[in-house]
Amino acid sequence: MPKPYQYPKPETIKQARIDAKLSQTVAASLIQCSRNAWQQWEKGLRKMHPTFWDAWLSKTNHLRK
Repeated sequence: MPKPYQYPKPETIKQARIDAKLSQTVAASLIQCSRNAWQQWEKGLRKMHPTFWDAWLSKTNHLRK
């Protein structure tokens, strides 16, 4: 049986962006979403789909290399 989606917590999303030293606008553009969506994820008004989180982790890991 497949595992249920694991949505990242708002504080995890915000801290990941801060750790990457990126603005919300730049962070959103990396995963091709709107700044408004990113703000809602950080505030906990909307859940970030795991696909976006996986894309974020992939992109930011690539930036560190």
